[in-house]
Amino acid sequence: MNNKNKQNRENWIILGFTIVLMLFFTSCKESDHELIPAPGEKTGFIQLKDIISATIDIQSENQNGRTKNSSISTNNWRVFIFSENGDLILEYDDRVQIPTVVELLEGRYFVEVHSDNLVSAAFDTPYFEGASDPFDVVDADTTEVIITAYPANFRIKVEYTESTVNDFDKIYSIVSTSKGSLTYSRTQDRFGYFELDDKVDVKAYLFYTTTDGQENLRIVSGEILNPKAADSYTVTIDGSIRSGAFNIDINVIENFDEDSVTFDDPIDPLLSFVPGELYIDPRDTEEYETIVIDLENGQKQVWIAENFRYRGLSGIVGGGVYGAYYTYQQAIDAAPQRARLATLEDYQNLIDYLGGSDYLGRLRVGGDIGLNLLPGGELFRGNYSGVGSNGFYWCDGGDSPTIVTFGPTSSELNIRSYPNDRQLTVRYIIEINN
Repeated sequence: MNNKNKQNRENWIILGFTIVLMLFFTSCKESDHELIPAPGEKTGFIQLKDIISATIDIQSENQNGRTKNSSISTNNWRVFIFSENGDLILEYDDRVQIPTVVELLEGRYFVEVHSDNLVSAAFDTPYFEGASDPFDVVDADTTEVIITAYPANFRIKVEYTESTVNDFDKIYSIVSTSKGSLTYSRTQDRFGYFELDDKVDVKAYLFYTTTDGQENLRIVSGEILNPKAADSYTVTIDGSIRSGAFNIDINVIENFDEDSVTFDDPIDPLLSFVPGELYIDPRDTEEYETIVIDLENGQKQVWIAENFRYRGLSGIVGGGVYGAYYTYQQAIDAAPQRARLATLEDYQNLIDYLGGSDYLGRLRVGGDIGLNLLPGGELFRGNYSGVGSNGFYWCDGGDSPTIVTFGPTSSELNIRSYPNDRQLTVRYIIEINN
């Protein structure tokens, strides 16, 4: 690691996070915990209340040398008392519940504590845990037990170099494990904290405009393998455009094995997609509204609620208010990653959900469902027909090219076979795990 990287390293300094439990054992005090010993058994008492530190001070130093101080209350920390063989004897959901003294049988024990805030992924949420060494409870004896609580998750910050911010129109990154993910915008300067996992994926989305006015998206990715508790990572996104060329690296500072960084693209666009919110096609950065329909059978349909506009295949035309026009095969081939052409079954399930025989108004533009079907007409041999009055949408009919169609006075969708060389508008279903 060079000196520059050392200077940019984020320091994670935890001050005063040793929790001291003073455990006093005596045979002459009353206990808030009722224990009835068997004949011949001896007991002692643990004094816990008001001994655990009230706060943990966290001090961090950023790459500019500025120090940030914050405190974490330990009032909601959980305390567990175990026998030597791991049987849970007592537990307290928060520090303020601990009684003045606790009576225990003579024997060997250990105590565990942890902060009650473990989440899969969240900003500014360090998680701590610790355990004492085993100790003996002896009649009329006094024992001091010290517990040191350490950070038990790891944290990641994402930074963007000045050239990246200046060269790209829009940038954001997604850091994810198998348990959760966080999105880092260009202005997000907080640490994200993650539950331990075997691998962390880092995806950077960089949007830019070429000299001919075309919008493009560059996606790069890296991974962190086997992060450890209390590891602190700074991911630096360094991208620049020079004469149309890219120079993009993801550098992870502190405890990162650079050999484990890999780059690949494209990536799964649904990594950051939330059903019902905007869907971004990574091939051309077009954004689409989506809707979620909860069917009565418990399944969900996630529809792209706009006519599709992708024109990356030969022969596709259009792209305005009615979207692009596709042949049947083009409609299948143009589907974005993890999306598919709506099937006859999809439309039938939607019709069954709406019920009745006068449902089409709910599906047209302005209807309450939000699907906003448009009368885009059709295109055949360079000639448009029915635009503004009739709607034609390809759907996957299996062996036979099939459409759903409607006219200006229709109250229902009409489903029928259609010549596969006509060019029609398209709606896609995004596949999710229901």
